[in-house]
Amino acid sequence: MTKQIGTIRPGTALMVEIDGRIRHAIVTAVTDQDNIEVRLGGTGNPLSTTGLNADRETSTTTRGFLFVEE
Repeated sequence: MTKQIGTIRPGTALMVEIDGRIRHAIVTAVTDQDNIEVRLGGTGNPLSTTGLNADRETSTTTRGFLFVEE
């Protein structure tokens, strides 16, 4: 069974692979449930104001789904 998450909305916290590292990110905009825009960390993080686009990758049984930076 794969890990599931409910509907992704702005404000949802997800794990996103950015520059080869899996990072905590906050969703800022949702194009559809497979394409999102995120920011890293809190407001003190220099990347927090930078929107990063991410796409959903194929799910696996151990990690479920993962979004990866475009």
